[in-house]
Amino acid sequence: MNEPDSSKMPFEHFQNKIPNHEEQGPGEFSPGGKQDAVHAPEDVIESNASILVVDDSKAMRMAMVLQLNALGYADVQEAEDGRAALDLLRTHSFDLMLLDIEMPRLDGFGVLEALKGESRRSKLPIIVTSGVDDVDAVVRCIELGADDFLHKPVNAVLLNARVAASLERKRLHDLQGLRLRE
Repeated sequence: MNEPDSSKMPFEHFQNKIPNHEEQGPGEFSPGGKQDAVHAPEDVIESNASILVVDDSKAMRMAMVLQLNALGYADVQEAEDGRAALDLLRTHSFDLMLLDIEMPRLDGFGVLEALKGESRRSKLPIIVTSGVDDVDAVVRCIELGADDFLHKPVNAVLLNARVAASLERKRLHDLQGLRLRE
């Protein structure tokens, strides 16, 4: 049997699908949920940005990594809790961190507190991704230095927009730093 020409197939055909146990809104993904396509292949960003995804849920980490990979971000690393994230931050340089709040050992608030005031923190954009539905928690994250907050299940279109905007701000900040040193 002949395979159809893959260059003419819709991008949705190539999206990684996770078996769906619950229906979700357009562009949302979560463990066990399906993902809607965000962009056609020609719109996918090719980026060498290094992104750290920190979440205690393996399924949520996998969903985020798959979504980021589909958007063209190939260098995506994972940490299962705040302590593992801080260990990775000591040995690797990242351009962006996606950080959950509720985790064992060291939660997202603890990570933000540990990074507050460090020079590496000023260079690392942090987007908090959490199912916490409490305005006080969102405010606390921002006060501790988070740049943005996305509620879970994370909408893929919003994830793409926020990641791209955060990386662009970091790129401009890095360029400004280089110019000041010249």
